[in-house]
Amino acid sequence: MSNNNGKTIVFRIRNNTITIWDLATGDKLRTFPLTGFNGQIFSVSISNDAKTIVVGGEEKTKVWDNDAKTFVSGSEDKTKVWDLATGDELGTFFGHNGAIFSVGISNDGKTMVSGSEDGTIKVWDVATGAELLTLIGPNDALDAIQTVSISNDGKTIVAGVGNTIKVWDVTTGAELRTLSGHEVGVMSVSISNDGKTIVSGSGDKTIKVWDLTTGAELRTLSGNETTVTSVSISNDGKTIVSVNFDNIIKVWDLATGAELYTLTEDERGRVSISNDGKTIFFVGKYKTKIWDLATGAELRTLPGYDSPIYSVSISNDGKTIVSGGYDETIKIWDLATGAELRTLTGHESTVNNVSISNDGKTIVSGSNDNTIKIWDLATGAELRTLTGHESTVNNVSISNDGKTIVSSGYDGIIKIWDLSTGAELRTLTGHERRVNSVSISNDGKTIVSSSNTIKVWNLATGAELHTLSGNESTVYTGFRISILSVSISNDGKTIVSGSSDGTIKVWDLATGEELRTLTGDESGVNNVSITNDGKTIVSSSYGNTIKIWDLETGAELRTLSGHEDSVYSVSISNDGKTIVSGSEDGTIKVWDLATGAELRTLSRSGLTVGNVGSLPRNATYTLYNPNTNEVSFRTVTYKNG
Repeated sequence: MSNNNGKTIVFRIRNNTITIWDLATGDKLRTFPLTGFNGQIFSVSISNDAKTIVVGGEEKTKVWDNDAKTFVSGSEDKTKVWDLATGDELGTFFGHNGAIFSVGISNDGKTMVSGSEDGTIKVWDVATGAELLTLIGPNDALDAIQTVSISNDGKTIVAGVGNTIKVWDVTTGAELRTLSGHEVGVMSVSISNDGKTIVSGSGDKTIKVWDLTTGAELRTLSGNETTVTSVSISNDGKTIVSVNFDNIIKVWDLATGAELYTLTEDERGRVSISNDGKTIFFVGKYKTKIWDLATGAELRTLPGYDSPIYSVSISNDGKTIVSGGYDETIKIWDLATGAELRTLTGHESTVNNVSISNDGKTIVSGSNDNTIKIWDLATGAELRTLTGHESTVNNVSISNDGKTIVSSGYDGIIKIWDLSTGAELRTLTGHERRVNSVSISNDGKTIVSSSNTIKVWNLATGAELHTLSGNESTVYTGFRISILSVSISNDGKTIVSGSSDGTIKVWDLATGEELRTLTGDESGVNNVSITNDGKTIVSSSYGNTIKIWDLETGAELRTLSGHEDSVYSVSISNDGKTIVSGSEDGTIKVWDLATGAELRTLSRSGLTVGNVGSLPRNATYTLYNPNTNEVSFRTVTYKNG
């Protein structure tokens, strides 16, 4: 998001900081630490004079003076005013009873409006911290307030309340009118500079243009196939920019409703137009992009969070870690020192999975670009690209003899490939949904795959041997939702699976019998691995933790905490002494399996950094609910399937 002078952009980065950038140069101007802000941050807004920043979140609302003099922080039931230079607390007042999802600030920087999950909208005096008005009571709204905006003259507040838009008088708090027409919740509202027009985006996939004075619906813009999460109007009132849940940005002519052009992003975010009407900017979780509004040409990209690590693998000699993630690269690391050895580029989208051959010479990767790539680990050279999947490749596995690759994808199929030639040997079909995970037995005879069921296959023939199903009418019962990961023990007798319902199940591979169920993290167990001796299970979860289990008894031995966000991948060294994990927080951590001690953290820069305590975030999926004066990051726990 930017302030109305179009010169400054604010972007929230990881580890509770706000970074301010110069839009013209892309230079980082300063970073503010969010001291005492322990919860998720959902919303940021800048005053027109660029002196005040307002941040809304799960536990606090903070207001900073851009000259670094004061800020306001608010918890679930109170807000505090602080002197930023001295740290002195200047005042306290009571506020929302829940997380603040949306904030807006008047052009003169004197008034703030906030919308909360408690169903209330509050108006505040920024200078004193006093609550001026509550516009909607906690019993009046069924839904959290996702979006609020203040008109340029500071007289009118517009907010999305359920599937309606409400308009209030700021001075009196009187509700002026309710605009009805959307069929599903309103996710974003924007007010034109002259205060005459409202534009709204909704879960019904439409954008509506309204006359603010009369409440009349002027037109409906269709063309989005998913929820419209963010809308913005240019100051001259001629152009609308929107983004939807599929990350498609559309530019519209407001007068005619014609779609002018489309831009595509690879992450969710919100959009806004600069005050001079020349620039579109998109604020996502991992980056900010700036385009020329007239031409759609990309002007620059500003970095955001460290990119999530979706997959990690340890070489058999225990010396090397390979990781893949959101930034489309594969990185090779020295396990002992944490040094980044090289970066492999070639994929055109997120790298979901990496696997190292037993001889340590080859890396295989699967990506959202629907391809599998084979790399030389020593040199980083790309050897070949395998195509055949019609959608995301989310898992790859290499046979012990290094001759065969097995891959799975969102297209619901499993493919078997010759590693040396890249030839596709066969395709296995039978899963009704996307295939989340594949594993090859040590003897190279058996494949196990998971979707909403677990299937066991003969690798040589492609024949399906049996199914462990979530349908309770079948012989093998267990899962009603997605099985996110499967692993086969070294002796080929046992399957371990992790599910989105938070359970880990142990199965007899030969018979399909369920031997036991372990209760893991309720947020969902997304990765499981078995030690070579078959005694221990290691699991990762969307709840930021890693758990170690006794396979035979099902007892939980210990929980490893330290990641700040979802842990997507775990790998165990051949000697069973070391665990490596990759996380949404952009880090790779190395752990001692026996003690649970964190040995080191590998950052994107390749530096080894100190231990970081776990934060109270249980987030795996980001929704954005903004208006023209906010960037909103709402993170909620979900379960795949």
